[in-house]
Amino acid sequence: MQDCFQRTDWEVFDHQDLENHTSVVLDYIRFCTDNVTRDRCIRIYPNRKPWMTEEVQSLLTARNTGFRSGDKVLYSAAKANLKRGIREAKVAYRRKIEDPHQE
Repeated sequence: MQDCFQRTDWEVFDHQDLENHTSVVLDYIRFCTDNVTRDRCIRIYPNRKPWMTEEVQSLLTARNTGFRSGDKVLYSAAKANLKRGIREAKVAYRRKIEDPHQE
């Protein structure tokens, strides 16, 4: 935004008519905002947590497979990996939400 304001010709905003002045200022703010920001379409399903990624989904499938197999060692390792994966996914999601410009 600062770069947009530095290149501004401020004489454009000199109007006697309040209606015209307001219109010009609001249009310019909208123009600067459109140049700086971008629109994103985010699809959220009501039955899915926002931090649930494909990696967490695969870890969940591995845990379920380990449970069904009856192998306690495999199930225990898969459960630990799932717990670690969920923790990492939540941290990554929190970072993404707190700083949306970082990607």
